[in-house]
Amino acid sequence: MTSATGIVVSPPRKLPTFQTWKAVPEGFASRHQWLKEGRKLKLGEAPSARWIKTSARDATDPLFTLAAGDGVFYADDEFALVIETEVPLFHISQTEPARLQPRTLAYMDFEDIFLESARKDSFIVWDFEKESWQTRTAFANASEYWQRGLLSSDLIRRHLNQREIVGIKGGPQTRFVTLDHDFHGRDRSVYLDQAEALLGLLHGNGWHYQVAREDIEGMHYFLVFHGFLDLAQVRAVLRKALLALDKSHPDLANRAKAAGMKTLAELEIYPDADQGFRLPLSKGRQMLLDRPLPLLTSRKRTVQDVIGYTNWLNDPQRQHMSREAVYTYLFMNMASSRSKATRKTLKTKTVEQGAPSTLPASPTELGSLKNCCRQKITGFFNGTFNPPNCLNTVIAVSARIMLFQDVDEGCAVDVLRQYVRDIPDHALDCSRRLAEGDFRNIDRDIQRAVKMAYTANGGQKDVALSDNKLQKAVQCWQNAGFELADKSTWANCWARFSLIPDIEWTAEDKSDIDRVLGPALSRNHSHIAKNVAQGMVKMAAVKHGQQNGMTYGYWGYFLGDEYGVSCGNRNKVRAILAAGLNLNLIEVHSKALWFNDSRRGFATIYRPGERVSSRLLLGRSRSLRAGAPCGLLNHRKHSQAT
Repeated sequence: MTSATGIVVSPPRKLPTFQTWKAVPEGFASRHQWLKEGRKLKLGEAPSARWIKTSARDATDPLFTLAAGDGVFYADDEFALVIETEVPLFHISQTEPARLQPRTLAYMDFEDIFLESARKDSFIVWDFEKESWQTRTAFANASEYWQRGLLSSDLIRRHLNQREIVGIKGGPQTRFVTLDHDFHGRDRSVYLDQAEALLGLLHGNGWHYQVAREDIEGMHYFLVFHGFLDLAQVRAVLRKALLALDKSHPDLANRAKAAGMKTLAELEIYPDADQGFRLPLSKGRQMLLDRPLPLLTSRKRTVQDVIGYTNWLNDPQRQHMSREAVYTYLFMNMASSRSKATRKTLKTKTVEQGAPSTLPASPTELGSLKNCCRQKITGFFNGTFNPPNCLNTVIAVSARIMLFQDVDEGCAVDVLRQYVRDIPDHALDCSRRLAEGDFRNIDRDIQRAVKMAYTANGGQKDVALSDNKLQKAVQCWQNAGFELADKSTWANCWARFSLIPDIEWTAEDKSDIDRVLGPALSRNHSHIAKNVAQGMVKMAAVKHGQQNGMTYGYWGYFLGDEYGVSCGNRNKVRAILAAGLNLNLIEVHSKALWFNDSRRGFATIYRPGERVSSRLLLGRSRSLRAGAPCGLLNHRKHSQAT
């Protein structure tokens, strides 16, 4: 063929075209299909055929003649077929074996389930700046196929790698179905009862779940099929099951309506052709399979474990978390209700000036319990530390503590029920249920929390690690005389400090303590320097009377548990003790030998220093006056222990 300029050019090669997949001959496949077979295209290979999807158009429409362009497959004076989708095909001779990474194979398995049957022309993406979902619609009249902005595997992989959050809309067929059970801060007890009913109906047989990693406000129930099913039929079958379940729980339906929540029969089912839905393995979400699916690191990024997910889906012998474990996880990590119900009028609380406090006066959240668990838990029940929306967490943690302190399960329920009723009136506003006196639901939550703690490890993500930490803490509390189930030990733990009189600091004492001890405690705790000084003196007095030495580790735990001062390394403990020694609040008396099954060493015996010894009636050369309580502070002559 000769061009207008006289140059000989090759005529354009017409590719064999197929309009159905059944018509595609054996040995031809798309690039993606060959990858799934473990083969890749050789370098520089061009398509040998193509598969197309067409739609009918009116050829007399002026807009058609302007926009159709090269996308026309067939046209006459009145009728045209326009190519909507085109997939290049390659022969097996154009491919070679490929070495694919396991994560790449998992990507393709995930896409087969959630991308293959989804609408490509419309989907949703989360806008991180606007904090809302944005709908993306393909540009049908783009001159090139790749310019249409269709939903693609690249976008799905960005979703799996935590760079985007993508939602899909359903097509005529589907390989999965999802039930959306939302909470959104409504009635917590109604939501939990609904979840219990749903789990009873659906749990097992491939159903699995996605929840938020923190402050759960809903749960997505997923079921993946082995092949494609009609979407309308799948939705109808599940809706029928929900209607039957709703009829079997009429009281629950009435409670849901009263709380402004959807009944079980009204829950949303996805995929939906018009409404987008968040894909699984989303950023900030946790999958519950045979266990909570952990995150992993890939190319220096924290990403979802798509390999673990697809392997679980493809395993015919797959295991599931027990129904109780799923419910426990949901119960332990749920966000609080945000009901605007009327609350009791708060009573004014008079706080004694100078009363020792190591916790914020007006807390906004429970925060970490590290180094201050005992303080916060007892403070909540005493009414001195009551951040909002933490009642269930306090109950759950208390139940686990009682388990490790060998409290009987029934006794733990009774004790916690009494504790919540004893919370002072001024602190009831921390919980809507407490403010309204809704002890019926509170008692039910206590019963559940204790049962979960005693039978299901309290829904802990890492059971062994959590048990180990709690076991060590409980052992130290017991050594200090603290029992959560016995309120008489709360104020007198750490060797009955109430038996030792408080030291009245002079103006000079206060100035010196703030100047020397404050910086050693760090700026987060410098405001409680005088309280820490009191505790150090009293601890030194008690241990001196008992002839017991203290290691850096013992001092660190005492400061952390009693005052919330985190002492993660020896340097901080050393600095605090050095400040106490420089201020003459404490002084070194001698060394004592300590040992256990595997280790031994020397611990230092301290005693009150010159600055405070006279005020504690602990002069070095004389004993306590007669009648010292319990003989705790007897100052007796001793020799260095060996």
